[in-house]
Order: sequence, then C-alpha cells, then structure tokens
Amino acid sequence: MKHRKHFITLVCLVVGMLVLTTAVYANYDDAQGYTNYKNALKHLAFKADNFTADYDAKIMIDNDAVNILSGNFKCADGDRSHFEKSKDTFDGEEYISEYYTYTYGDTYYSYHPKTNKYYKGEIYNEGNATLMGTDDATTKKAVRFAELLTDTLVGDLKNNVILESSKDGIKEYSIQVSGNQIPEIVNAGLSLAFTASNSEDYENEVTSKFGNDPYIDKVNFRVTLDEEGRLLENSMEATMAGVDKKGNKHTATMEVNAKISDYNNTKVDVFNPEGKILED
Repeated sequence: MKHRKHFITLVCLVVGMLVLTTAVYANYDDAQGYTNYKNALKHLAFKADNFTADYDAKIMIDNDAVNILSGNFKCADGDRSHFEKSKDTFDGEEYISEYYTYTYGDTYYSYHPKTNKYYKGEIYNEGNATLMGTDDATTKKAVRFAELLTDTLVGDLKNNVILESSKDGIKEYSIQVSGNQIPEIVNAGLSLAFTASNSEDYENEVTSKFGNDPYIDKVNFRVTLDEEGRLLENSMEATMAGVDKKGNKHTATMEVNAKISDYNNTKVDVFNPEGKILED
C-alpha cells in the first residue's frame, strides 16, 4: 500500500505540472485567454472566500482502477466543511476511507464514520478566509515565480486550445496535448523519480512496471469560466506509459474533475455530534 501511495503521489505531481502547462495554451483564441484562466485560478485560491467545490478523481493502471475518490468542499467567510471518500485497490483487496472535517472559527472537528468517533480541537487561524489562507508578500512572490517558470518551460506552444463555445460571457475551452508536445523537463523529472525508486533494495511492484523512463503519452483538458472570469469547471485526463524489464508496455491514467458553484451563496455543512463518540 505504501509503495502504491508513493506512485499516486508522483502521478499527482506530474499532473499538477501539466495543469500549469496547459493553462498557457489558453491564449490562442484571444489575447486574454491565458491571463483569464490564470486569474481564475488565483482568484479561487487567494480571493474567493465563499464557494462550493465538488470533485472526483480516478487512477487506473492497465485499465484497472487502483484509486477512486470523490469529495465536497464548502467555505463561507472562514468556516469550512469537507467530505471525502476514497477506495484503493491493491493486490485484489479494497481499502475504503471516508472522513468529514469542519472548521467554525477556531474550532475544528474531524469525524470518521467507520468508527463513529470524532475529534474536537482548537486551531489558530492566522491568515484570511480564502482557500490558501494567506495573500502576503511571500505568497505573492511565490505565485509570480511559478507563473514565470511555467511560461519559460512551455515556450511557444500556444496552438492546442479549441474555444468550444463563448455565450453570455461563459467560455469553454478544450485542449489536447500529445506526448511529443510535453516539455522535456516533465519526462526528465519522471525518469529521475522512477529510476531512484527502482534502484532501491526492494522492488516497487508499481513503479517497476513502467521502468526507468516513463513518459506522458497524452493530456486532455477542459475548463469553463463564468462571465466574471471565475472558474466553474476543470477536468483533465492524463496518460503515462512505460515499459517493464520484459519489454511489456503499461499505462497509468489519471482522470480529475472539479466543479465550482454557489459563489457568494454557500453555507457550510453543520456537524452534529449527537450519537457520536468523542475521542479524548
């Protein structure tokens, strides 16, 4: 389980890089496309303090689902509620996890239905009420650095976006990126990580399937912005491929979907401790 978790984390990191990469392609239909999408992401992370986010994700290896998760996140002026459920499949066995968290001011609750137990604690909220919780000078410079780094890595790749529709201020984009368009540094990073993992004393049965030089095969990406330039929907499907020691090809696919709604109209869920066991 630990080895597979490391693999999933690695794929998530790669997909995160691809999210930034494909964002740059969104300046094909008009001069503001890239800026609009970038601003939507920054608004969601650092400015929006009242919204609902529903999300789901799936990781498949050779067409077998190894991780499936879904969740709901709500924030409203500093208060938050979050639910997530996941199912991991490893060696034919399923591991299911489900939890709830709630934050009201400085009071925090976490609840696990499997044990019917909950924890109550106090937290110190130093930042603001946004998703990232801070917008200080250091954070702003870090975001600016990430923007410039992304621009440098992507270079002149600008022609992969298709503006599917633009009606009443709502813009929908679809983007397809083939393997030969992926920045070389992404696959170089994968090669480094997998070589290090496969060089350990024990054999990682997951990473060993992809050898030392896996590569991103393709990425499909969709995004929808509302009339105010806020993020409404984001989805991605990314496929990684590799070859094991016997020369057999394997693929890993990650699908991620997110829907943002109820801007400035969200109310967080309320935790009810009745019938539940308080942990010491």
